[in-house]
Amino acid sequence: GAGYLLARRACADVVNRLVAEGGEYRLGACIDPVAVKGASLDAIRLHDRTVLEADGFVFACGPWLPHLFPDVVGANVSATRQEVYYFSTPPGDARFTEPHMPVWMDFAAGSRAGQIYGIPASGSSGFKVADDATGPPIDPTSGDRTASPDGIARARAFLSVRFPDLADAPLVGSGVCQYENTPDAHLIVDRHPQAANAWIVGGGSGHGFKMGAALEAMVASLVLD
Repeated sequence: GAGYLLARRACADVVNRLVAEGGEYRLGACIDPVAVKGASLDAIRLHDRTVLEADGFVFACGPWLPHLFPDVVGANVSATRQEVYYFSTPPGDARFTEPHMPVWMDFAAGSRAGQIYGIPASGSSGFKVADDATGPPIDPTSGDRTASPDGIARARAFLSVRFPDLADAPLVGSGVCQYENTPDAHLIVDRHPQAANAWIVGGGSGHGFKMGAALEAMVASLVLD
């Protein structure tokens, strides 16, 4: 069995719930690395020179954690480049769309000890194909987000075997995301070793988002003791 989550919609819902319950949402970028002086973290500085003070901090910053905490996180989190592709489905052919086509995974087809997976076409979104195998390194801030010709060719070669009726389908979209990999693919959830009121949460390694609801409940209980 398999399913998928709409990540952008889920994140927007979290923000809306936070604001509805009296929280404040701010969009900004933290100056890195984060300076920890003494036994606690009193404030952080943003690039717009804003200073945020708090009793406690949770840094759930994905592939940017090594930049914020090079001495603590460092090589324990590495960002890799993960390409995704969206192909058009034949007009009037519903076989590759919801609800006729399930979410699928092919464990034998991964190009580098991974698996190729996909999501059926839905609405304006095309038929998604992606390789879960660990990609090359990427800088999450400045890395190129354009899909490579070689990657697109590999996706088409896969389609020609598993979904031959889509082998020549037009590519209607593509993108590059990043995995925040840890050496053992396990999550990182811990206090900063020098600041007891600062928590570091990350290391999703491509599968962390689906665990978000359980993870946030655990982290909240830890922060609130």
